[in-house]
Amino acid sequence: MGTTDPHSLRLNALSALQEIAPPDEEVIRALIDVIRDEKSNRSERLTAAEALGNIGPPAKAALPYLSDPMFEADAVIANVTRQARSKIGR
Repeated sequence: MGTTDPHSLRLNALSALQEIAPPDEEVIRALIDVIRDEKSNRSERLTAAEALGNIGPPAKAALPYLSDPMFEADAVIANVTRQARSKIGR
């Protein structure tokens, strides 16, 4: 039995969180935590931001975190977080 990359496990968990319907506060908080966690890699942050955007208005608690200026340094993350903010703000 080989070792599994922790980032792969987190991405799988994030994908599973997106499937929970309807998402509750705990799911939203977990996704926000991924965005805020300094140990999260780019893929994890992208997946969490997309998931929050897909949740829409119930994820409004994520708006301040999706607006973090650090995301502007990466054009792809900046675009995904802008899209997420737009979907949440509807």
